[in-house]
Amino acid sequence: MSSIDQRIEAIETRIRQLRLQKQQVEARKRAEQSKRQKSEELRRKILIGAAILDKVERGEWTEAKLRELMAQVIVKADERALFGLLDLGDGLPLPSAKSNDAKPQGRSKVLAARAATAANKSEPLI
Repeated sequence: MSSIDQRIEAIETRIRQLRLQKQQVEARKRAEQSKRQKSEELRRKILIGAAILDKVERGEWTEAKLRELMAQVIVKADERALFGLLDLGDGLPLPSAKSNDAKPQGRSKVLAARAATAANKSEPLI
């Protein structure tokens, strides 16, 4: 090989190394951004929960209203147990929590009835 070919090969090798470094830096930035977004989302959820609990503590919301809300949106058995809510483990698929229907229908009626029952339990949520 001539000296020029060796220099070209060395430069191409260096370019590949630099491109790899650039990809690693970009991947690190994306990972940091994702971590920051998850952290911000968690913080927002904590603040929303704190605001709702503050309303309950100040008497602006009843604990029954909070319990009914929790019974409607929490579907995982371990999470429901955390709040002392009835288990929904009857094997039937749950309706979407983001349904835009004004009136509950079918399976939603069952969930609404369970939520109302759970809301009347005397165990405190907090």
